[in-house]
Amino acid sequence: MQTSVASAAHAMSGAMQAALQHVPKALVKFNDIIVQKGLGSWVWDSEGNKYLDFTAGIGATSTGHCHPTVVEAVRQQAGTIVHAQQNIFAGHSKQVELDSHLSRILPSHLTKYFYCNSGSEAVDNAVKIARAVTGRQSIIAFDGAFHGRTIGAMALTSSKVIYRQHFGPLMPSVHIAPYPYCLHCKVQEEKGHSGYHVAPYCEPFDTPENRYCCNVPLEVRKGYRDIMSCFVGPTNPRGALSKLGLA
Repeated sequence: MQTSVASAAHAMSGAMQAALQHVPKALVKFNDIIVQKGLGSWVWDSEGNKYLDFTAGIGATSTGHCHPTVVEAVRQQAGTIVHAQQNIFAGHSKQVELDSHLSRILPSHLTKYFYCNSGSEAVDNAVKIARAVTGRQSIIAFDGAFHGRTIGAMALTSSKVIYRQHFGPLMPSVHIAPYPYCLHCKVQEEKGHSGYHVAPYCEPFDTPENRYCCNVPLEVRKGYRDIMSCFVGPTNPRGALSKLGLA
């Protein structure tokens, strides 16, 4: 029994070394599991060990591993057409179906859809679109947020130092600001204050003057004419974004 366990461990070690042989050091591995298959919330390694996967592909497999509906849809599409390049063709049937579905659930003024391969690509293109539309250059991103690792999205990312370290100079005109969370406001902490002046959602409400972020006068906040967009991303990956009008 000990021999078989040792042999299995040796085989796993060999498989791990083979897997890491061609992996760049920049890709961090959190464990030494060599996955063979997955189903639902579970994955199995090459030795048949079963693991509960809490990550869901960092959100990419929100329906679970190998959901039968997703598997069947992939099979059908792979047997129909794999890549209908968007510049070569006007579109394809599944895209038309998706466009129609989005039109029913999105706000009526959002009528144009730009499909991307990743969150980083979405952020990069959002920067380009916002700059082109507003004619402004500067961007506000919040401290601790993750927006991606491409050269553009990386400039907005501050969740970890290693995402930006050694890759400068970064894209200019990006300003990292503390998130406006009054209960744990870094600016107010520097002034020796903490928490809200009063409970924010209970009467009596605080006066409008005291509810300004860090008590900055309204006329000062209206003075940032070069800001074209504000990107809001989760402090826990992956990237999400929102374009806010700062007129």
